[in-house]
Amino acid sequence: MPWPTLQRLRSKGLSWRDYQRLRALNRRFAQAAPPARGAAVWFFNASARLWGLSQNAAFQWLTAWSLRLRGIPVRQWVCQAGLPRCVLAAAQDEGRDAPPCAMCQAQSARLYPPGAWNVVPIHTSPDPAFARAIAHLPLDALLRFTWADLPLGEIITPSLRWALRRHNLPDTPTTRALARAFLTGAWNLARAVQARLDHERPRAAVVFNGQFYPEATLAYLTRRAGIPTITHEVGLRPLTAFFTHGEATAYPIELPDDFELSPQQEARLNAYLSRRFQGDFTMAGIRFWPDMRGLDEAFLAKAARFRALVPIFTNVVFDTSQKHANVLFPHMFAWLDGLRAVIQEHPEVLFVLRAHPDEQRPGKAARESVRAWVQQHQIHTW
Repeated sequence: MPWPTLQRLRSKGLSWRDYQRLRALNRRFAQAAPPARGAAVWFFNASARLWGLSQNAAFQWLTAWSLRLRGIPVRQWVCQAGLPRCVLAAAQDEGRDAPPCAMCQAQSARLYPPGAWNVVPIHTSPDPAFARAIAHLPLDALLRFTWADLPLGEIITPSLRWALRRHNLPDTPTTRALARAFLTGAWNLARAVQARLDHERPRAAVVFNGQFYPEATLAYLTRRAGIPTITHEVGLRPLTAFFTHGEATAYPIELPDDFELSPQQEARLNAYLSRRFQGDFTMAGIRFWPDMRGLDEAFLAKAARFRALVPIFTNVVFDTSQKHANVLFPHMFAWLDGLRAVIQEHPEVLFVLRAHPDEQRPGKAARESVRAWVQQHQIHTW
Protein backbone atom coordinates (compact mmCIF):
# COMPACT_ATOMS: atom_id res chain seq x y z
CA MET A 1 0.00 0.00 0.00
CA PRO A 2 1.53 3.40 -0.97
CA TRP A 3 2.45 5.73 1.88
CA PRO A 4 -0.05 8.52 0.94
CA THR A 5 -2.95 6.06 1.14
CA LEU A 6 -1.57 4.58 4.35
CA GLN A 7 -1.15 8.06 5.78
CA ARG A 8 -4.80 8.91 5.16
CA LEU A 9 -5.97 5.69 6.75
CA ARG A 10 -3.70 5.97 9.78
CA SER A 11 -4.46 9.65 10.30
CA LYS A 12 -8.06 8.74 11.01
CA GLY A 13 -6.84 6.80 14.04
CA LEU A 14 -6.16 10.06 15.89
CA SER A 15 -9.54 11.78 16.01
CA TRP A 16 -9.99 15.49 16.35
CA ARG A 17 -11.45 14.93 19.81
CA ASP A 18 -8.34 13.04 20.94
CA TYR A 19 -6.10 15.76 19.54
CA GLN A 20 -8.03 18.43 21.39
CA ARG A 21 -7.78 16.44 24.62
CA LEU A 22 -4.03 15.98 24.18
CA ARG A 23 -3.57 19.69 23.58
CA ALA A 24 -5.66 20.54 26.65
CA LEU A 25 -3.59 18.18 28.81
CA ASN A 26 -0.33 19.71 27.61
CA ARG A 27 -1.65 23.18 28.42
CA ARG A 28 -3.02 22.13 31.81
CA PHE A 29 0.16 20.32 32.87
CA ALA A 30 2.36 23.18 31.70
CA GLN A 31 0.40 25.63 33.86
CA ALA A 32 0.60 23.32 36.89
CA ALA A 33 4.31 22.47 36.60
CA PRO A 34 6.55 24.22 39.15
CA PRO A 35 9.79 25.93 38.07
CA ALA A 36 12.31 23.35 36.90
CA ARG A 37 15.53 23.00 38.85
CA GLY A 38 18.68 20.96 38.46
CA ALA A 39 19.96 18.76 35.67
CA ALA A 40 17.46 17.53 33.10
CA VAL A 41 16.29 14.00 32.41
CA TRP A 42 16.56 13.08 28.74
CA PHE A 43 13.73 11.15 27.05
CA PHE A 44 13.87 9.57 23.62
CA ASN A 45 11.44 7.42 21.66
CA ALA A 46 11.68 7.19 17.89
CA SER A 47 10.59 3.56 17.52
CA ALA A 48 7.22 3.12 19.27
CA ARG A 49 5.03 5.07 16.87
CA LEU A 50 4.94 6.96 13.60
CA TRP A 51 1.37 8.22 13.91
CA GLY A 52 -1.29 7.99 16.56
CA LEU A 53 -0.26 7.26 20.13
CA SER A 54 0.94 3.78 21.00
CA GLN A 55 0.87 2.55 24.58
CA ASN A 56 4.66 2.71 24.82
CA ALA A 57 4.72 6.27 23.49
CA ALA A 58 1.94 7.24 25.90
CA PHE A 59 3.81 5.84 28.90
CA GLN A 60 6.92 7.84 28.02
CA TRP A 61 4.84 11.01 27.58
CA LEU A 62 3.15 10.47 30.96
CA THR A 63 6.44 9.65 32.69
CA ALA A 64 8.07 12.80 31.38
CA TRP A 65 5.14 14.90 32.57
CA SER A 66 5.18 13.23 36.00
CA LEU A 67 8.77 14.41 36.44
CA ARG A 68 8.03 17.90 35.19
CA LEU A 69 5.14 18.21 37.63
CA ARG A 70 7.68 17.58 40.41
CA GLY A 71 9.95 20.34 39.16
CA ILE A 72 12.44 18.07 37.37
CA PRO A 73 13.45 19.47 33.97
CA VAL A 74 13.00 17.24 30.92
CA ARG A 75 14.60 17.34 27.50
CA GLN A 76 12.64 15.40 24.89
CA TRP A 77 14.72 14.26 21.94
CA VAL A 78 12.53 14.28 18.82
CA CYS A 79 13.44 13.06 15.35
CA GLN A 80 12.98 15.75 12.69
CA ALA A 81 13.78 13.70 9.59
CA GLY A 82 17.19 12.93 11.08
CA LEU A 83 17.15 9.21 10.20
CA PRO A 84 17.43 8.07 6.56
CA ARG A 85 15.38 5.00 7.53
CA CYS A 86 13.57 4.40 10.81
CA VAL A 87 12.76 0.93 12.10
CA LEU A 88 8.96 1.05 12.01
CA ALA A 89 8.74 2.41 8.46
CA ALA A 90 11.42 0.02 7.18
CA ALA A 91 9.41 -2.95 8.41
CA GLN A 92 6.64 -2.04 5.98
CA ASP A 93 8.69 -2.41 2.79
CA GLU A 94 12.18 -3.60 3.84
CA GLY A 95 13.35 0.01 3.76
CA ARG A 96 12.88 0.55 0.04
CA ASP A 97 10.92 3.80 0.47
CA ALA A 98 11.69 6.85 2.55
CA PRO A 99 9.89 6.99 5.91
CA PRO A 100 6.72 9.13 6.31
CA CYS A 101 8.56 11.94 8.07
CA ALA A 102 5.85 14.57 7.54
CA MET A 103 3.23 12.47 9.33
CA CYS A 104 5.60 11.53 12.14
CA GLN A 105 6.71 15.13 12.69
CA ALA A 106 3.08 16.30 12.77
CA GLN A 107 2.33 13.78 15.52
CA SER A 108 5.48 14.82 17.39
CA ALA A 109 4.23 18.41 17.30
CA ARG A 110 0.95 17.26 18.87
CA LEU A 111 2.72 15.36 21.62
CA TYR A 112 5.45 17.92 22.27
CA PRO A 113 4.13 21.33 21.17
CA PRO A 114 6.55 24.28 21.13
CA GLY A 115 6.33 26.33 24.27
CA ALA A 116 5.13 23.42 26.38
CA TRP A 117 8.15 21.17 25.89
CA ASN A 118 11.92 21.55 25.80
CA VAL A 119 12.56 19.68 22.56
CA VAL A 120 15.96 18.65 21.22
CA PRO A 121 15.44 18.17 17.47
CA ILE A 122 17.39 15.56 15.51
CA HIS A 123 18.12 16.83 12.01
CA THR A 124 20.10 15.17 9.26
CA SER A 125 23.75 16.12 8.95
CA PRO A 126 25.62 14.37 6.11
CA ASP A 127 29.14 13.05 6.74
CA PRO A 128 30.86 12.28 3.40
CA ALA A 129 33.77 10.44 5.04
CA PHE A 130 31.39 8.12 6.88
CA ALA A 131 29.37 7.50 3.71
CA ARG A 132 32.52 6.56 1.79
CA ALA A 133 33.64 4.20 4.56
CA ILE A 134 30.49 2.06 4.38
CA ALA A 135 29.63 2.45 0.69
CA HIS A 136 31.04 -0.85 -0.62
CA LEU A 137 31.27 -3.08 2.45
CA PRO A 138 29.73 -6.58 2.44
CA LEU A 139 26.99 -7.26 4.96
CA ASP A 140 29.26 -9.06 7.43
CA ALA A 141 31.56 -6.04 7.58
CA LEU A 142 28.60 -3.67 7.98
CA LEU A 143 27.35 -5.65 10.97
CA ARG A 144 30.82 -5.47 12.55
CA PHE A 145 31.41 -1.84 11.60
CA THR A 146 32.97 0.45 14.21
CA TRP A 147 33.43 4.20 13.84
CA ALA A 148 34.84 6.66 16.38
CA ASP A 149 34.97 3.87 18.99
CA LEU A 150 31.25 3.18 18.54
CA PRO A 151 30.15 -0.40 17.70
CA LEU A 152 27.53 0.86 15.25
CA GLY A 153 27.21 -2.45 13.41
CA GLU A 154 26.39 -4.24 16.64
CA ILE A 155 23.94 -1.51 17.61
CA ILE A 156 21.91 -1.72 14.38
CA THR A 157 21.76 -5.54 14.12
CA PRO A 158 18.62 -6.09 16.28
CA SER A 159 16.81 -3.39 14.30
CA LEU A 160 17.82 -4.94 11.00
CA ARG A 161 16.53 -8.34 12.09
CA TRP A 162 13.29 -6.82 13.36
CA ALA A 163 12.64 -4.79 10.23
CA LEU A 164 13.37 -7.71 7.89
CA ARG A 165 11.52 -10.22 10.13
CA ARG A 166 14.41 -12.68 10.20
CA HIS A 167 17.49 -13.60 12.25
CA ASN A 168 19.80 -14.92 9.54
CA LEU A 169 20.34 -11.88 7.33
CA PRO A 170 21.03 -12.51 3.63
CA ASP A 171 23.82 -10.52 1.99
CA THR A 172 21.59 -8.93 -0.66
CA PRO A 173 21.47 -5.39 -2.09
CA THR A 174 18.27 -4.73 -0.10
CA THR A 175 19.78 -5.85 3.19
CA ARG A 176 23.03 -3.94 2.63
CA ALA A 177 21.14 -0.76 1.66
CA LEU A 178 19.04 -0.91 4.82
CA ALA A 179 22.12 -1.65 6.96
CA ARG A 180 23.89 1.40 5.50
CA ALA A 181 20.82 3.57 6.13
CA PHE A 182 20.60 2.39 9.76
CA LEU A 183 24.35 2.95 10.25
CA THR A 184 24.06 6.45 8.82
CA GLY A 185 21.12 7.23 11.09
CA ALA A 186 22.92 5.89 14.15
CA TRP A 187 26.04 7.93 13.37
CA ASN A 188 23.98 11.08 12.73
CA LEU A 189 22.26 10.65 16.08
CA ALA A 190 25.50 9.77 17.87
CA ARG A 191 27.12 13.03 16.79
CA ALA A 192 24.13 15.04 18.01
CA VAL A 193 24.05 13.23 21.36
CA GLN A 194 27.79 13.50 21.90
CA ALA A 195 27.78 17.20 21.04
CA ARG A 196 25.21 17.85 23.76
CA LEU A 197 26.99 15.58 26.24
CA ASP A 198 30.11 17.65 25.75
CA HIS A 199 28.48 20.60 27.50
CA GLU A 200 25.55 19.07 29.44
CA ARG A 201 25.34 16.22 31.91
CA PRO A 202 21.78 14.98 32.34
CA ARG A 203 20.77 13.38 35.62
CA ALA A 204 19.35 10.38 33.72
CA ALA A 205 18.23 9.16 30.30
CA VAL A 206 14.99 7.26 29.58
CA VAL A 207 14.54 5.44 26.27
CA PHE A 208 11.97 3.09 24.81
CA ASN A 209 13.00 -0.56 24.36
CA GLY A 210 16.74 0.03 24.28
CA GLN A 211 17.31 -2.39 21.39
CA PHE A 212 16.12 -0.44 18.35
CA TYR A 213 19.06 1.44 16.95
CA PRO A 214 18.01 5.09 17.57
CA GLU A 215 17.34 4.52 21.27
CA ALA A 216 20.22 2.03 21.56
CA THR A 217 22.64 4.64 20.21
CA LEU A 218 21.63 7.27 22.76
CA ALA A 219 21.64 4.68 25.56
CA TYR A 220 25.14 3.47 24.60
CA LEU A 221 26.54 7.00 24.78
CA THR A 222 24.84 7.96 28.04
CA ARG A 223 25.91 4.73 29.71
CA ARG A 224 29.46 5.25 28.49
CA ALA A 225 29.36 8.70 30.05
CA GLY A 226 28.28 7.17 33.38
CA ILE A 227 24.74 8.57 33.24
CA PRO A 228 21.94 6.42 34.74
CA THR A 229 20.06 5.05 31.75
CA ILE A 230 16.60 3.53 31.97
CA THR A 231 14.82 1.48 29.31
CA HIS A 232 11.14 0.66 29.20
CA GLU A 233 8.79 -1.73 27.46
CA VAL A 234 5.18 -2.76 27.68
CA GLY A 235 4.33 -4.54 30.94
CA LEU A 236 2.96 -8.06 31.16
CA ARG A 237 -0.27 -6.82 32.73
CA PRO A 238 -2.76 -4.79 30.65
CA LEU A 239 -2.07 -1.06 30.56
CA THR A 240 1.24 -1.35 32.40
CA ALA A 241 4.83 -0.49 31.55
CA PHE A 242 8.11 -2.01 32.72
CA PHE A 243 11.02 0.34 33.53
CA THR A 244 14.50 -0.85 34.45
CA HIS A 245 18.11 0.28 34.64
CA GLY A 246 18.89 -2.96 32.81
CA GLU A 247 17.53 -4.22 29.49
CA ALA A 248 13.75 -3.88 29.41
CA THR A 249 13.38 -6.54 26.72
CA ALA A 250 14.88 -9.09 29.13
CA TYR A 251 12.43 -8.07 31.90
CA PRO A 252 15.00 -8.48 34.71
CA ILE A 253 12.91 -9.03 37.84
CA GLU A 254 14.69 -9.95 41.07
CA LEU A 255 12.70 -11.94 43.62
CA PRO A 256 13.99 -12.82 47.09
CA ASP A 257 14.48 -16.52 47.80
CA ASP A 258 11.74 -16.51 50.43
CA PHE A 259 9.14 -14.77 48.28
CA GLU A 260 5.69 -16.37 48.26
CA LEU A 261 2.42 -15.20 46.82
CA SER A 262 -0.39 -14.45 49.22
CA PRO A 263 -3.70 -16.33 48.77
CA GLN A 264 -5.17 -13.23 47.15
CA GLN A 265 -2.23 -12.97 44.75
CA GLU A 266 -2.52 -16.67 43.91
CA ALA A 267 -6.17 -16.16 43.06
CA ARG A 268 -5.36 -13.18 40.84
CA LEU A 269 -2.59 -15.13 39.08
CA ASN A 270 -4.83 -18.16 38.45
CA ALA A 271 -7.59 -15.95 37.08
CA TYR A 272 -5.11 -14.22 34.77
CA LEU A 273 -3.60 -17.49 33.53
CA SER A 274 -7.01 -19.02 32.87
CA ARG A 275 -7.85 -16.10 30.59
CA ARG A 276 -4.44 -16.10 28.94
CA PHE A 277 -4.67 -19.80 28.11
CA GLN A 278 -7.74 -18.90 26.04
CA GLY A 279 -6.02 -15.99 24.32
CA ASP A 280 -8.03 -13.52 26.40
CA PHE A 281 -5.29 -10.98 27.15
CA THR A 282 -3.71 -7.85 25.70
CA MET A 283 -0.19 -6.46 25.47
CA ALA A 284 0.48 -2.87 24.45
CA GLY A 285 -3.26 -2.51 24.00
CA ILE A 286 -3.42 -5.27 21.38
CA ARG A 287 -5.39 -8.50 21.70
CA PHE A 288 -3.24 -10.87 19.71
CA TRP A 289 -4.93 -14.27 19.56
CA PRO A 290 -8.63 -14.17 20.50
CA ASP A 291 -9.35 -17.59 18.95
CA MET A 292 -7.14 -19.80 21.17
CA ARG A 293 -8.97 -22.88 22.42
CA GLY A 294 -8.25 -26.08 24.30
CA LEU A 295 -6.88 -29.27 22.74
CA ASP A 296 -9.39 -31.21 20.64
CA GLU A 297 -10.33 -34.88 21.08
CA ALA A 298 -8.37 -36.04 18.03
CA PHE A 299 -5.15 -34.62 19.43
CA LEU A 300 -5.76 -36.08 22.89
CA ALA A 301 -6.40 -39.52 21.34
CA LYS A 302 -3.15 -39.31 19.39
CA ALA A 303 -1.19 -38.19 22.46
CA ALA A 304 -2.54 -41.13 24.48
CA ARG A 305 -0.65 -43.56 22.21
CA PHE A 306 2.74 -42.19 23.34
CA ARG A 307 4.66 -42.70 26.56
CA ALA A 308 5.08 -38.98 27.11
CA LEU A 309 4.31 -35.64 25.51
CA VAL A 310 6.92 -32.86 25.20
CA PRO A 311 5.81 -29.40 24.02
CA ILE A 312 8.38 -27.23 22.23
CA PHE A 313 7.54 -23.53 22.19
CA THR A 314 9.38 -21.22 19.82
CA ASN A 315 9.57 -17.45 19.52
CA VAL A 316 9.73 -15.21 16.49
CA VAL A 317 13.40 -15.02 15.60
CA PHE A 318 13.36 -11.29 14.90
CA ASP A 319 11.96 -10.26 18.29
CA THR A 320 14.29 -7.97 20.21
CA SER A 321 14.01 -10.25 23.24
CA GLN A 322 16.00 -12.86 21.31
CA LYS A 323 19.19 -10.90 21.96
CA HIS A 324 18.91 -12.15 25.53
CA ALA A 325 17.61 -15.64 24.70
CA ASN A 326 20.42 -16.87 22.42
CA VAL A 327 22.98 -17.76 25.08
CA LEU A 328 23.81 -21.45 24.59
CA PHE A 329 23.01 -21.46 20.86
CA PRO A 330 23.81 -18.83 18.21
CA HIS A 331 20.13 -18.65 17.27
CA MET A 332 16.86 -20.51 17.67
CA PHE A 333 17.25 -22.65 14.54
CA ALA A 334 20.54 -24.06 15.85
CA TRP A 335 18.63 -25.08 18.99
CA LEU A 336 15.94 -26.73 16.85
CA ASP A 337 18.58 -28.60 14.85
CA GLY A 338 19.88 -30.01 18.12
CA LEU A 339 16.38 -30.98 19.23
CA ARG A 340 15.76 -32.74 15.92
CA ALA A 341 18.35 -35.39 16.79
CA VAL A 342 16.71 -35.92 20.20
CA ILE A 343 13.28 -36.24 18.59
CA GLN A 344 14.51 -38.89 16.15
CA GLU A 345 16.04 -40.91 19.00
CA HIS A 346 12.75 -41.11 20.92
CA PRO A 347 9.88 -42.28 18.70
CA GLU A 348 7.94 -43.28 21.82
CA VAL A 349 7.59 -39.63 22.80
CA LEU A 350 5.24 -37.18 21.10
CA PHE A 351 7.07 -33.90 20.54
CA VAL A 352 4.71 -31.02 19.74
CA LEU A 353 6.34 -28.04 18.06
CA ARG A 354 4.25 -24.92 18.67
CA ALA A 355 5.26 -22.07 16.38
CA HIS A 356 4.72 -18.57 17.74
CA PRO A 357 1.42 -17.14 16.43
CA ASP A 358 3.18 -13.88 15.53
CA GLU A 359 4.79 -15.68 12.60
CA GLN A 360 1.55 -15.12 10.71
CA ARG A 361 0.07 -12.07 12.41
CA PRO A 362 -0.82 -9.41 9.81
CA GLY A 363 1.91 -6.80 9.65
CA LYS A 364 4.34 -8.97 11.64
CA ALA A 365 4.56 -12.13 9.54
CA ALA A 366 8.04 -13.67 9.76
CA ARG A 367 10.13 -14.01 6.61
CA GLU A 368 12.24 -16.70 8.30
CA SER A 369 9.93 -18.99 10.22
CA VAL A 370 9.71 -22.19 12.21
CA ARG A 371 7.09 -23.42 9.77
CA ALA A 372 9.63 -23.18 6.95
CA TRP A 373 12.17 -25.07 9.09
CA VAL A 374 9.60 -27.83 9.68
CA GLN A 375 8.92 -28.17 5.95
CA GLN A 376 12.62 -28.15 5.13
CA HIS A 377 13.30 -31.06 7.47
CA GLN A 378 10.08 -32.90 6.55
CA ILE A 379 8.95 -33.09 10.16
CA HIS A 380 5.43 -34.31 10.74
CA THR A 381 3.23 -31.67 12.36
CA TRP A 382 -0.13 -31.88 14.05
